[in-house]
Amino acid sequence: MVAETVHDSFWDLLADEGRDNVRTDMRQALDVGGPNPTFYAARALESAVKILSAVRRWLTDRERGAAQVIDTLVSRKSGGLLAPSEGRC
Repeated sequence: MVAETVHDSFWDLLADEGRDNVRTDMRQALDVGGPNPTFYAARALESAVKILSAVRRWLTDRERGAAQVIDTLVSRKSGGLLAPSEGRC
């Protein structure tokens, strides 16, 4: 039951055309025996964060990569959407 609920809800979230990169990378990450699933899962997460942030208008359009997106989400100018401890690993 959990697998059905999570599986269907997850893929439904990725059904929109603008989420092609996330969908492709997640399929690659979930491919049993595929190359480097961690890399593809991280790449899918990065794309999802960028898409959500852009849709919510949390970005300044000056970000050039994942690190700058996270810095913007942590910054006080953006209202501190992320705590500083959440922004860095």
